[in-house]
Amino acid sequence: MHDIPAEQAYLFRHAMLREAAYELHLPSTRSALHGLALNLIEEHFGGRPPDFLLAPARESKPDPHPLDAFAAEMAAHAAAASNPVEALYLKRAAYTAENDFRYSEAIGLWRKLRELKTTDESAEAGRRAGSLAVKLGRMSEAAAWLKDARDDAESHRMWATAALAEAELAGVERFQTGPEICEQRQQRALKTAQQAGSNQGVLAILMSLGLLYHNTGRAEAAESHYRQALKAQREAGNRRSEGVLLDNLAGLLKATGRLALAEETASEALTIHRELGNRQSEAISIGTIGSIRQSTGNMDEAETLYRESIAIHAEIGSRKYEAQGLSNLSTILGGLERWDEAISMQQEALATFQELGDRQWEGVAVARLATYCDDRRQFKEAEELYLKAIAILKAAGDVRTASVNLGNLAGLLLATGRAEEAETLFIEALTNHRKLKNLYSEGLTLGNLGALYMQLDRPEEAASSFEQALRVNREQGNRRAEGLACCDYAILKLKRGDVKEAARMWRKGAELLRAVEQHQALADKTSTMREACQKAGAQPFDAS
Repeated sequence: MHDIPAEQAYLFRHAMLREAAYELHLPSTRSALHGLALNLIEEHFGGRPPDFLLAPARESKPDPHPLDAFAAEMAAHAAAASNPVEALYLKRAAYTAENDFRYSEAIGLWRKLRELKTTDESAEAGRRAGSLAVKLGRMSEAAAWLKDARDDAESHRMWATAALAEAELAGVERFQTGPEICEQRQQRALKTAQQAGSNQGVLAILMSLGLLYHNTGRAEAAESHYRQALKAQREAGNRRSEGVLLDNLAGLLKATGRLALAEETASEALTIHRELGNRQSEAISIGTIGSIRQSTGNMDEAETLYRESIAIHAEIGSRKYEAQGLSNLSTILGGLERWDEAISMQQEALATFQELGDRQWEGVAVARLATYCDDRRQFKEAEELYLKAIAILKAAGDVRTASVNLGNLAGLLLATGRAEEAETLFIEALTNHRKLKNLYSEGLTLGNLGALYMQLDRPEEAASSFEQALRVNREQGNRRAEGLACCDYAILKLKRGDVKEAARMWRKGAELLRAVEQHQALADKTSTMREACQKAGAQPFDAS
């Protein structure tokens, strides 16, 4: 004990003495003392707070009370005193923690309330614990709590809670059941919520259906559901749900090529999240804006935004979104050829997705690792990873990302001399992109088709594909894709004898690639250009 500083030794002995003194009392005496403490504290703070209805999706909100800050401690006193008011304080403590975005703490409190099973609201408490577990990416835990809540609510004919729990559970289990089963379950839940007269439950399920349609490539249906729910939430003055919906809508707008409107929408969401102190959603909005900047070639800004978003998610323990941010940031590092960082970061993200059971993002991470192999000419490894990623993504119902990687695989086949196989995959991918209104990927695929048709000596089809690619990429602000298409189209023009226009177009493409720091891509295009110029008897386009 002589080696322990005096202050630490005092604290240790003090805690031991306090515990010993506490244990000397009979259980009945301890219970009475906790009850006395409960009553005295309530008197000091103006009396016991009123109860409130714990209904799905916050149809009833409690009025603030001074004891809300100590509600968890009051619940502990009530529990020790065997006072049924424990349920009231647990409910207020959980509600306050959730409203302050302290999700891990709120989950623990909702679970305690659920485990009491002394009120008709215990099923709803369990549903809320499961719903928050989803937000933190704790999917196995979420599934268990949502299933328990659904079954309990159904047995007590609490249809609004049962409907919302089933809709959320269907979303969690989508990767096991498939998107079609998920949609059927959520549509049934929607009808149940409507019959139960739960307006907020209906809106929450509309949001879930919108997200499902978004993830499975049904852009028009997704936007319709998002806008319907957004209108209702604005009319109800629910700023928190409005911000979440704006985030979802921004992601959809980006996916369908409306980048300026997407950033405007994400910025509106960010303002709301910061106003409310919603740190998790704030980080999601920052990441969305980062992805938009990445799509327009502003890589430095995108990297800064991604890192800011990741830091917030790490701070609040949001592992799912932290891993998504790491995966997205990795693509920037890969694009800048910082391979060691990019691969390590993507593998870290992949491990988290696998641990959490998130099959969709697992497929995304595998596909991104495939592109890194592809870019470094490790074609055998890349092809295996592309095929694995596409299988995972199709099973998860992510048609959009699966189609993107069909195009990537087609590019690999073209680079390794399998042009006919490549054409089949490019056309399949292009058809899907147009169906899904994925203009960003449509532009990339058109440029790749142009290069394929040029290699197959089909100049008219090549020229048409390059013209379409340039138009779409310019509209999207995708400078990298525009630069690649310019350089390839320049070679076609050279082969057709238009040397002056070929030189102008190649230099424009090279300028665009330099602007977005695509050094390896530019080196590849330069090598191809010099070889083509030598064959045509023309001076290289990069000669001074």
